[in-house]
Amino acid sequence: MKTKKAHLQLFCCFLLVPSMLLGSQYDTRMRELSQPNDVTFNARLWGDEFAWQHETEDGYTIIQDRTDGYWYYATHGLDGDYVPGNYKVAIDQPVGISPHLRRVDPIRSEIQARMEQSSIQFNTQRVS
Repeated sequence: MKTKKAHLQLFCCFLLVPSMLLGSQYDTRMRELSQPNDVTFNARLWGDEFAWQHETEDGYTIIQDRTDGYWYYATHGLDGDYVPGNYKVAIDQPVGISPHLRRVDPIRSEIQARMEQSSIQFNTQRVS
C-alpha cells in the first residue's frame, strides 16, 4: 500500500512540474520607483519570460540607463528594441514620444522566434 501511495505521489509531481515550468504573464502593478536624484514616480513592470518592459502610469514605456542610473522615456534603437531617449522620467516632459511604445522589427521577430522555438521544444518534450 505504501508503494502505491509513493508511486501516486511521484506521478502527481511529474504532472505538475511541466505546468510550473511554463512561462506566464507578469505584472508588478504600479509601484514607486526613484531617480538617482530622489525624484519618485509610479511605474509597473510587465511581460513574460520572452519580453518585458516598464511603463509609467500614463502609459509611457521607460528604460533605465545603466551608465547614469536614471530612468528615461524609451525610444527605438536600430534593432527595434528600447533604448533610453533624451528625456528623464518625472523630470522632463516626453516631447515627441508616444505612449505605449512597443518593440519593432527586427527584435520583435527575434522574440517571436524564441517564443515559437520554446513552444516547439515544450510540445516535443510532452510527446516524448
